Amino acid sequence: LGLPGEVTGIEVDENLGCPGGRNVGLARLREFADVDVVVELDDDGLLVDADVLRKVRDLYTADPRLGIVGFRIADEHGETQRRHVPRVGAKDPMRGGPVTGFLGGGHALSMPMLARIGDWPAEFFFAHEETDMAWRAIDDGWTVLYEPELLLQHPKTSPARHAIY
Repeated sequence: LGLPGEVTGIEVDENLGCPGGRNVGLARLREFADVDVVVELDDDGLLVDADVLRKVRDLYTADPRLGIVGFRIADEHGETQRRHVPRVGAKDPMRGGPVTGFLGGGHALSMPMLARIGDWPAEFFFAHEETDMAWRAIDDGWTVLYEPELLLQHPKTSPARHAIY
């Protein structure tokens, strides 16, 4: 793949889907033993703010029960599609706060939370794995937060682009 020296690639023998592939990455991170928070991004996404990781660190430092932080997803023109706002009837993509779901395209996960609730549901392969994880986190007393200032720029797409639809 031609990855930079500080990037570790992990080869798998088959397509494990989004959650299965993320679980492989989480298992590798656990080998380092000192990871508190993991940030997962779509491969076609771009963090446009250089301070995103610092802001994520500050959020987790301020709240030890913060389990998941969902990023705002916007296209290259700054538009956030309504389906990308994790709130029923959401009209304002800039309204952050506690939510019951998040988008897999850009988010942060507490490793202590994952140790309690488990990893991604690999059997889901693609779709609804975020809802499952968010609800397990909430059931265990963790906060799921939508933070619109954490922006992931992502090309405007339709969910129907995937064969599973």
